[in-house]
Amino acid sequence: NEYLDGDIIVLTAHQCHRYQNKFGLLILDEYDAFPLKGDETLLRIVKRTCYGKKIYLSATFSEEELFGKAYLELRKRYHQYDLPIPRIILGNRLMLFLKLLAFIHKNKARPKIIFVPTIKGGEKLQRRLRYLLVFARLFTSESSNKTALYRAIKAGKYKTIIATTILERGITIKDLQVAVFGSEHPIFDYRTLIQIEGRVGRKKETPMGQVIFFATEVTKDMERAINEIVDKNNCLRLS
Repeated sequence: NEYLDGDIIVLTAHQCHRYQNKFGLLILDEYDAFPLKGDETLLRIVKRTCYGKKIYLSATFSEEELFGKAYLELRKRYHQYDLPIPRIILGNRLMLFLKLLAFIHKNKARPKIIFVPTIKGGEKLQRRLRYLLVFARLFTSESSNKTALYRAIKAGKYKTIIATTILERGITIKDLQVAVFGSEHPIFDYRTLIQIEGRVGRKKETPMGQVIFFATEVTKDMERAINEIVDKNNCLRLS
């Protein structure tokens, strides 16, 4: 409930109702993500805080969101390496599970996030892995003490993490490897897949890594995500 004042104020979207026409510059990070995504009322409240310039940041703006606006696209990571290109592994559920086990064992010493489409699916995968003596930490919107768990994950306490899209943004882990198990699910649209891919190779010491889509079929969103990443890498080389 505290009203903050200063030259620079960092706050969440839900705190913005206290600051109508307060700022000469608004920088809004992850414009297209929760809690702003799909909440026009909250977005209006955020915009009303600023009487001056507004800057929106995201790696996955749609063409509709960019239409008619001036924008700057940063196509290079600070370490100048290409974006890792996801690989697709297709098969039935049993085959995909066996391939996932191979991915886990290959990267035994490295931190790994296995993204799943649903909490129930994450719980089931965790049980199956535990039966085979592979211990994975599950992180979802229903996890208890999420803040402490999130910090432990970032600190590298767990080598294998199963997560829903709650971890698609905002987390940086050195030498991280990523699997999307069930990437054909509708929740994994191309923007979400691009954000997930962006978790890999963020550190200068480990600028590359594996991103694998485990799926029963190839979706248009999977193809579009890969094509957009390839296009960005090609633009890097041309520049």
